Amino acid sequence: MFDRHFAVWPEGLPHQLKLPETSLYSNLEISALRYPDENAIIYYDAPITYRELKQQVDALAGELQHLGVEKGDRVMLFMQNAPQFIIGYYAILRANAIVVPINPMNRSAELEHYLQDTQASVCICSQEVFPHIEPLIGHERLRHVIVAAYSDYIHPQTDLDLPAEVAAPAQPLNTAGTIAWGDALGAGHQPGELLVGPDDLAVFPYSSGTTGAPKGCMHTHRSVMATCVHGAAWRSGRCRRAERRARHDLELRLERADHQNRHLEHNLQELEKRFAMLSPRGKRRGDERRRYQQQLIGDGGDSGFDED
Repeated sequence: MFDRHFAVWPEGLPHQLKLPETSLYSNLEISALRYPDENAIIYYDAPITYRELKQQVDALAGELQHLGVEKGDRVMLFMQNAPQFIIGYYAILRANAIVVPINPMNRSAELEHYLQDTQASVCICSQEVFPHIEPLIGHERLRHVIVAAYSDYIHPQTDLDLPAEVAAPAQPLNTAGTIAWGDALGAGHQPGELLVGPDDLAVFPYSSGTTGAPKGCMHTHRSVMATCVHGAAWRSGRCRRAERRARHDLELRLERADHQNRHLEHNLQELEKRFAMLSPRGKRRGDERRRYQQQLIGDGGDSGFDED
C-alpha cells in the first residue's frame, strides 16, 4: 500500500476509517434520537432543534410519496441556502428518492435540460426562483412544484437586516400543480418504509457545463457518507491540535511569569539588605519601596529597579 504520506500525516488522525453501512437519512435520525432538543439549524437567530428538523423532514417525505415519488426517482431542489433546502434534501432521501440540487442562478432554458436529463416529476423551489420553473410545469414529467418562502422561518421580532428575498412574505399560488410549503408539511402524510441503503444513489449534483451540457455526477449514500465521516474526523483532529497548541502557549506564559517573579524576589532581597543600612528617614522611604515591590510581585509586574 502507498504509505509515504504517513510521514507527514497530521498527528491524532487515523489512517483508515470505517463507514457506517446506512443511508444518509440515518445520520439525521440518530442525531434526533441523541440530541432532540439541541439546535440543528439557527437561521437569522431563529433556532430549529433536531426533533423539529426530523419531524418536518418526515412530513415533507410523506407528501413527496403522496405525490407519486418512488424509490430511485429524481426530485429537483431549486433554492438558496435556507432551512427549507436542508429539510428538502433529507426529505427527498427519506422518500427513497435522489436529490438533484439546482443552482438558483439558473433560468428556464437551463432548467429544461435538467428536466429532460433527470425526468423529475417534482421540484421543490423557493418563491423568488419559482417564475423560472413555473412555465415548465407539464414539460417532460414535471407535474408538481412545492414552493417555499424563506420568511416562514424568520422570527417575527428579529431586528436583523434581512435580504429582500428572505424578508418577503409568502405569495399566493394560483398555478395548477403548485403546492405551498406549509400546506405540504401540514398535509399529514407519513412516509413509508425507508428502503435505500449505502449503495443506492443519493444525489446528482450537476457540472457547470463548460465543455457542453451540464452532466450529473452520480453519488451513492456511501460516497456522500465518506465525505461526512472523513470531514468529521479531520475537524476533530484539528481541534485536538489546536488544544495542544493552546496548552503549550499557556505553559510558556506561566514559565515567563515565574521567571519574572523570581527576578522581582531577587530585587526585593537586595533592597532589604540596603534597607538595614539606611537612616530612620531612609528607612521610611525604604518601607514605601518595599510595599511597592511586594505589590508588584503580587501583580506580576516589573519593579523598575535594577539589580545592582
